[in-house]
Amino acid sequence: MFSLSIVFGNVSWRFLFRDEDKANNAVALLSTHPTQDLIIHDDFGQKATIKAPAILGWMLENLDETQLVLVEDALHKARAQKKFNARVESDPALRMQQMRAPVLTPSFGNGRA
Repeated sequence: MFSLSIVFGNVSWRFLFRDEDKANNAVALLSTHPTQDLIIHDDFGQKATIKAPAILGWMLENLDETQLVLVEDALHKARAQKKFNARVESDPALRMQQMRAPVLTPSFGNGRA
């Protein structure tokens, strides 16, 4: 699955393609017709007419690869959390803080005097 985002000012439109060739054809249309009105339609029913000079930029994204990025990022965060926990356990000041008994505060019923 491929996503083509086209930017106009502070707005972008996103087109989705099942096939890389179709996505690359849309990109070729953007690249080879820089002054014409373009008609782009994706595999999910979106169709747009775009004035090419208004395009500020575009990005083609392989969504299968992007999925791997999310997994790798989550694994990186989990490894960092594990290292953090190990350092907390080895830090004498933090260990002492964890070993202290919890402070109990008196409770007077359900808040009534």
